[in-house]
Amino acid sequence: MKVYILFLMVCFTFFLSANASEINGIEKKSLYSGGMLILQPSYVIMQNPDYKITARGGGIGGILRYYIGSKLAAGIYGGRQNANYKTDDSENSYISLTHGGVFLGVTHKSGKFRYNASMGIGRGNINNLHITNQDGNELNEAYFYDYGTMVYVPFVSADYEITQRLLLTVQTSYYFADNMNYQSPVIQIGLLFNR
Repeated sequence: MKVYILFLMVCFTFFLSANASEINGIEKKSLYSGGMLILQPSYVIMQNPDYKITARGGGIGGILRYYIGSKLAAGIYGGRQNANYKTDDSENSYISLTHGGVFLGVTHKSGKFRYNASMGIGRGNINNLHITNQDGNELNEAYFYDYGTMVYVPFVSADYEITQRLLLTVQTSYYFADNMNYQSPVIQIGLLFNR
């Protein structure tokens, strides 16, 4: 509940600052943009000690970009990717990657569009419940892997200016983790507030 209240307060602050700038007729260069990457279909490829995992998944995350001059962008990102997969005796195995880090990249604004290409690096955590034998709700044989890892994320995005302060973004990312043992291409769609 506290997270939702904080999110609403941030949205309200951005709304007030956007309206104040538009009322005063101030045209400023973008300082930053940030928000939620809500829709994130993905495909996970990973080898745990027992099984090669290939599964479709999804996630949620966020990004905050600061614009340095007209060509550079730097910021923070984070989120979670989840995927369920089937084994011979179960449909309930899952893998998730929770991650966060920093990135640096290049940016270009052209009309209502802004294009970005960046490289992120950060820390993450992989959780993998691998079920080899299940009878109803009873797990007869299962393995749980839980460990921290470095996460590398190259990504490109295109932002469309819906209003001066609200952007629609489409981003493609490729997550590498666990010494390249975990890989996941992801398409991310979200809304960003622009300042």
